[in-house]
Amino acid sequence: MAKVNFEFFSKSFEISSEFEDEEYLQKLIMNFREKIEKLQYLTKIDDHFKLLVYFAINLLDENIKIKKTSLENELNKPSYDFLIKKLERILEEENDTANTEKLTE
Repeated sequence: MAKVNFEFFSKSFEISSEFEDEEYLQKLIMNFREKIEKLQYLTKIDDHFKLLVYFAINLLDENIKIKKTSLENELNKPSYDFLIKKLERILEEENDTANTEKLTE
């Protein structure tokens, strides 16, 4: 279990994870800070609460788009079962054709 303490907007926080290591949590915090700073620069918002709300909305939007893209990719992926059955059918037809040719010789 990893724990990381950090300060943000003059407040102390601690995050912990049973599944991730400390290095990963540090990277998360660094990424969080970078995104918040970029959003603050782009929006010129000084109110920390408003900034965090905008950040949460942007994060949710990003998450929804990723899930939608992932679902679309999954739906567009060919079914392996379908492809295997198609190949089996082609092989059966070739075997039948070969057997028919042998009988007619």
